[in-house]
Amino acid sequence: MIKIIYLVPVLLLFIAVSGNAGPARLTAATESELREQLGDEIETALQERFLRYSSDELDGIVLIEATVNKEGKIVFKGLNTENDNLRENAYGMLNSLNLWTYPDFAETIYRYKVTYTD
Repeated sequence: MIKIIYLVPVLLLFIAVSGNAGPARLTAATESELREQLGDEIETALQERFLRYSSDELDGIVLIEATVNKEGKIVFKGLNTENDNLRENAYGMLNSLNLWTYPDFAETIYRYKVTYTD
């Protein structure tokens, strides 16, 4: 009986945590709202260094191009910068986000210019 009492709270905690483990969905109603929300996500993601990359030369400007596929997944199609270290770092960070939105915005391209200083 005591094992059941301890098991119930553990199962409830597991269910609550697993419910929050899914992909992040951006809930924009318009393209301009999605552009702003996606820009905020990019800014937040690039504030920290990607763990697998340890170069000190990550300063520069990076041009980021993203689109929404027909299922609603936000895909980062292109990153352009003169700094290869910065490109690899930004690509790793952005692809780890797993962002989704409504499929209504499919095939729309969003471009961002980010000045990255480490």
